Amino acid sequence: HLQSTYDQINQLMVDKQLYLDPTLSLHKLASESHISAAKLSAAINKIGSKNFYDFVNQYRVNEVKKRLSQEDLERYSILGIAEESGFNSKASFNRIFKKTTGIHGPFDPPSGRDQGGPSPFRGRAGGGLLRGPPLARPRDRQARRDLSAGPARGGP
Repeated sequence: HLQSTYDQINQLMVDKQLYLDPTLSLHKLASESHISAAKLSAAINKIGSKNFYDFVNQYRVNEVKKRLSQEDLERYSILGIAEESGFNSKASFNRIFKKTTGIHGPFDPPSGRDQGGPSPFRGRAGGGLLRGPPLARPRDRQARRDLSAGPARGGP
């Protein structure tokens, strides 16, 4: 029974793109889906093996990656794309992006307390899958290449 609830909320997230709302909460999703918050939470936790916010943020990260790979969006900043994808701050985007993909976000400082590894946003050599005209900001160009390379880990 939880599997059908999980399938239903995944379909709702895709069909209505609810993850684009930066204020989406478990209670808003419950209201939209006509399923109790407790049942939604149980389905996401048990079937999806994640909490509600990780569930929603996976959709947001995938949306950012999709938008970054589209050539007609090359005039937008990464932060603008992140905000249009449902993230409400640069800090939350960086934190969630790193947690989801395992790579540093474009706004992480080049040095500092977190030395967890290279960031594709800091001029790392190597190519990506994105082809098209160069961007105005080189950091964005590298970010688009690396993000368009594939889906985030552990998708919904």
